[in-house]
Amino acid sequence: MKIKRLLAGVIASAMAISAMAITASAVEITQYDVLGVYVTTDTDIKTLDKDGLAEKGVTITIDEVKLDGEVQSETDALVYADDKKDELKAELFNIYNAEAPNALKAFPTYRIDVTFTIKGLTGSAYLGGGLNNWAINFWGADGDTDEDVDPVDVTIDGDGTYTVSVVLDEEPADEADDADAADDADEADEDEKPATNPTTGMPIAGAGLVVLATASLAAATIIKKK
Repeated sequence: MKIKRLLAGVIASAMAISAMAITASAVEITQYDVLGVYVTTDTDIKTLDKDGLAEKGVTITIDEVKLDGEVQSETDALVYADDKKDELKAELFNIYNAEAPNALKAFPTYRIDVTFTIKGLTGSAYLGGGLNNWAINFWGADGDTDEDVDPVDVTIDGDGTYTVSVVLDEEPADEADDADAADDADEADEDEKPATNPTTGMPIAGAGLVVLATASLAAATIIKKK
């Protein structure tokens, strides 16, 4: 009985050590909950729809949407003002509003940029939204934004074209830099080797697999003796 418990402990330890070498991949984005440009202002625009805003000389159009630097064809947005505060909205996606276009088909891995043209309003603009059933949230630098998301807001100081963004992850190295990166990796190979076990001199992940294999062999031996 003691041998079985010891063996179980050895196997569990080996599996834990092996798991240390596995790097978690970035979260894959597969759903837009809400995505749009939001402009906070001191101008009284509460509850106005697109037509009501136009009557006050306020217009906003989405000129370009980029996902990871790639231009998307979907730029239609639902334009309206918040019913509780003076905030202009131009929503590309809103699963809670049947009038929203909800047309974006591609998903970002590290960055979203939206360029828009606005007239008749000043204030502060940001790219707001939620992704993956609200697992990822960004509502501007002063809003409820996840710590690992970097918003890029902009001040609207007059009629013109502006861009707001969110950086969700680090940008991958350009393909053009792959060869240089490979050369640098070769030169730094000695410094970049995985951590090794001070006793065996083997990489920790490899040592874990060896321990696991040894434990399995021991188990087979015990069973055979029985």
